[in-house]
Parts: sequence; C-alpha cells; structure tokens
Amino acid sequence: MAITSFSPTNGSSLTVDNSKYYVQNANQSWSLQEPNTDTLRFELRSGDHWSSSGYSDPTSAERSEAGGGTLYSAGTQINVSYEFMVEPGATNTAKWIVLGQMHEDSAGYSPPFAVELVNGDHMAIDIGTGSEVYLYKDPNPIERGHYYSMDVQVKFDANGNGFLRVWRDGVQIVDYHGSIGTGAATYWKEGVYRSAAPETMAVNYRNLHITTGAASAPTTPTQPTTPTTPITPSPIAPPRSITPTSPTTPANSTTPTAPTTPTTQTTPTSSVTTPVLTVANPALSVMGRGGTVGLGVNVSTTNTNERVTVNGTGLPKHETITSALGGQMFRGRDITLTAAQVSSGLTLTSSYRGGGDPVATPVLTSNTQDPVSGVVASAEPQSISVSDPRPSATSMQPTAVMNPPPASGTRNSWTGQLAGGVNQQQPTSTGATSGSQPISARDLSAAISTVMVSPAAQGFALSNQFRSLVAGGSTAAPAAPAVTNDARSTSTTTASLASQSFALLNQYLAGSTGRVDHGQIVASVSNGAAAGQVSFLTRPQH
Repeated sequence: MAITSFSPTNGSSLTVDNSKYYVQNANQSWSLQEPNTDTLRFELRSGDHWSSSGYSDPTSAERSEAGGGTLYSAGTQINVSYEFMVEPGATNTAKWIVLGQMHEDSAGYSPPFAVELVNGDHMAIDIGTGSEVYLYKDPNPIERGHYYSMDVQVKFDANGNGFLRVWRDGVQIVDYHGSIGTGAATYWKEGVYRSAAPETMAVNYRNLHITTGAASAPTTPTQPTTPTTPITPSPIAPPRSITPTSPTTPANSTTPTAPTTPTTQTTPTSSVTTPVLTVANPALSVMGRGGTVGLGVNVSTTNTNERVTVNGTGLPKHETITSALGGQMFRGRDITLTAAQVSSGLTLTSSYRGGGDPVATPVLTSNTQDPVSGVVASAEPQSISVSDPRPSATSMQPTAVMNPPPASGTRNSWTGQLAGGVNQQQPTSTGATSGSQPISARDLSAAISTVMVSPAAQGFALSNQFRSLVAGGSTAAPAAPAVTNDARSTSTTTASLASQSFALLNQYLAGSTGRVDHGQIVASVSNGAAAGQVSFLTRPQH
C-alpha cells in the first residue's frame, strides 16, 4: 500500500495503491497521520465532525476517514486485502461504529458491506443497507494493538446473484450468497466513523490492495505479521553456556521411543452448510393493544453438529417476539434466537396504542457456524412486513334496538313489551285500561335489566318510551325506535342524557312510594342539551 502525495487536511487528496482518496475529517492535527509509507493512522476524538461544501455531520456522527479510489459497478467481483489495528484505549461505547466499508455511490443508504464494532469491542460484518444485517459477530472482543489481516471477496447484486466471502487472519468467517447492495456502484473507505461517544479511538490501516475479477482464497493465515521495517537485533553471546556439555538423564525418567504428537500439524477441514430459512407469510397484520400473530418462521440445516442461530433486526419497540420454548420473550432492534427457539414456534405481540397505521419490516438472517473451524455460512435474509391497523370503526357502533313484536288483545302494557324478551308480562289491575294501568317497580326493573344494548342506545330508547307513557298513555303500545349506527347515540351530549335518564329510572324505582311527578321526569328526558347542564338527578327525590 504505497502512500504518495500525502495530505492530512480535510478536503485534500492522497494516493494509496495508485488510487486517489479524499480526506474527510475535523481538520485537527491528530485526525490523520502517516507513520510510514505503508500506514495511515486515523484518530477520532469526541466532537470531531466532518464538514464540506455546505454539508456537516450531525451532532450524532463523528468522522475521520479517507474514501474514493476506483468506482466499481454492480456485478463486478471486488477483492480487497488490508490490515488494520485498533490502538489500546478505552472500550468503545458508541451506539454504532464503522472501521472500513464499501460505500455506495448514492445518498441515503448504509454501506452494503462494513466491518463494525458492536456491544463494545466485538467485531461484526454487516451487509444491511436500510438496517443492520449481521452475517458475523465475534463472541470475543478484538485484541487491541493486534494487526488483523482482512481478505474480502464481494460481488454486489440486488437480484440474488451476489456473494460475500471474508477471511480474518486466514480463517474464513463469512460465506454468503444472495442479494447484497442496491445495485449502485461502490467505492472503498477506511478510517473511523461512529455515533457520538466520549472516548478517543485510533485505528491504523496498512498494505491496502484492491483488484477485480476471479481470485483464489487465502490458503494460509497471514498472522502473525511482521513490522513493515523489521528490527534485527545484533547477536549477543550469553555470559555462560546454558547447554550442558553432555546430556544428563534423571535416574527415574523414561525416554519415549516415539513422539506423541504428529510431526506435521494438520488443520481440520470444514464442511459448513448453508441453513435454510423460510417465512410462511411475508406480510402479516396484528392488532395493537395486545394483539398476537404467529410469525411462521422455520430454520433447518443438514448438519446437526453445527451451531444454528437466527438474528432479527428492525423490530420496533411496541412489538415483541415470544418463543414457545419456555415462553422466552425477545425485544429490541437486534435479537438472536437459537434454532430450537425458532422451531418451537414464534409469536409476535403488538402493544401499539397510537392512532396511526404503522408498518414494521423486521429482517431475519440465519447463520450456521462450524464448531471446529469457526467458519460461518448464512442464509439469504428474509424480511417480514408487519402492519398494526387501527381498530375497525364499525366495532365501536351500538347494537341495534329491534322493535318488539306487535301487542295482542288488551294485555298490551308497556311493561309487558319490554319484559317480553324473558316472558314476564305481568297482569294488569282489574278494570284498568292498558293505557292507564300502573307500572310496578318489579315490572320496570325486569324490563330494564333484559334490554342488552349499548348504554347510550338503551337509555335513549327507554327514555322515549317512558316519556310517551307518562305524557298521557296510549291504548296501543309505542314501538321502540330502531337505532342502528345512529350518530346521536355516539355523541357526548346524547350519551350523557341517555345515561342520566337510565339512572333516573333506577333512582325512581329505589325511592318511589308509588307516586311520581310525571312533569319532572318528562322535563328531564326531553330537555335536550339543557338536561346535561341541570340534571334532574341533582334534586332530592324524597
């Protein structure tokens, strides 16, 4: 990685491996340095923001990078080899941090390939352009001060014909085939790019080399690496001989007749298989406020010795996933489940309480890892669209109050009509007409308790019938109005009036001695909006 025309100034250019790269940093003395002709050192401190041509990083992003070089079109195999080292220092606390990436020549997308640190200092390989899609996460933190040798072979293709293979220190950690990128051209960037964080971070890059076309895989680890300029110490004779003049053997020792270890170390081979990840329905709908829906996700592999996991990203905070295996619940924008948890059945629960119609698109990725070599193979990511529709308006409408059956004979009292639903028509007093017969408390109570409709519609219909009765009576029973989706029954004023009328009848039944001032009741149930201001219920009834 021969570096020529070096300049650390923001907006300037430098040449690396015969390609021109442009500097993007906060223009501080520590932002970019050249320790030697093969190494670039990027240092980022809290508050280091990049700005150029009217654009500036938001307060949530800090940057010290160099990017550009050659622009590679989609469908081209790109081979990137380099070494990088994170200097010793405070553990990373940034919400996200990128340490090398292939950036798309378009705005608005995350890089389709990036080397990142997650959960502190754990290395990860991310291919998500809209959200994180991790193909690899190191269970152990990186070794500060150690130069990692990286070899990347990638072909960006948005139609399922792409691939990504990554080797770290000669060991393959990613072998992915499928869609990757959005179809835009890409270029290389290196340095440090992160969300705001308090700690200082310095990263060194060296020996960058990029080619295109078919390339063979690394056959042997390149680590440990030697310094660019090795230091050879002068031979120093020891002050005394440390080798005895003649070998001595303890009296009680035995000498093995053959070595117990092979003379040539062999590296175990790996036959990691790509997992099969399926989604029964990529478009789901779930009601908020506790609604649930089965995800229909399944994962399998032909090698039962491999470790299979499913990683999910993009789950909103109002949704959770529960596994039938032990009832374990998962939440957050980056979750990992075992194959057993997935196979037992996954249920998504929504606690959305808003008035909108949000749509979430969580992305699922399955990885298998060889237990011997650590090689990882990944299935093509699967996305699920989950909508949270608002409750149906029709579910909030009152139930219709149906007209009672026509009366027959002279026993057509108002009490009998209401209580007819339970066959409790009471006899009237001898000689009294049906229009003027008295209403017993028991009759009226039974009638009210059997009308099972919404309180607003019930009170409105009941008060109308009661008003007809006390205003003079009729020999023919008044028909109860049919209330179906009546706007009045859902208004605040009318609902309040109906509730007051309903309560009035109950108070009357509880406190009446058999006489009632009909004028007061009629005035209360027919006073419209005024009844909501001066309620008959506020006056003493006895």
